[in-house]
Amino acid sequence: MEHHVIPIKTYVIILVALLCLTAATVTVSFMPISPALHMMGAIIIAAVKTSLVVLYFMHVKYNDHVIWAYAGLGFLFVIFFFIILLGDYVALLNSLSPSTYAEPFDLF
Repeated sequence: MEHHVIPIKTYVIILVALLCLTAATVTVSFMPISPALHMMGAIIIAAVKTSLVVLYFMHVKYNDHVIWAYAGLGFLFVIFFFIILLGDYVALLNSLSPSTYAEPFDLF
């Protein structure tokens, strides 16, 4: 297998992109939106950051199609479980209205 050499300029560009996406994650966390949208924004930004790391730092971009298939399958697996987790999170938020909160001494 032939090894591909990535120029340092590419690594610097990826570094700047990752830093900008980290700043975007912090910005989204301070926006006055619902918690579900906070989570969705953070997950989308994290997915973009993950794909940059996998493509460039793990050199998947320069490998053959079998490696692409396995990396994509792992990525889809993670997306599937995040969708399940997000559905559970949204259902929990909808079921906890202020009228259903338990008071500390309701049992006595």
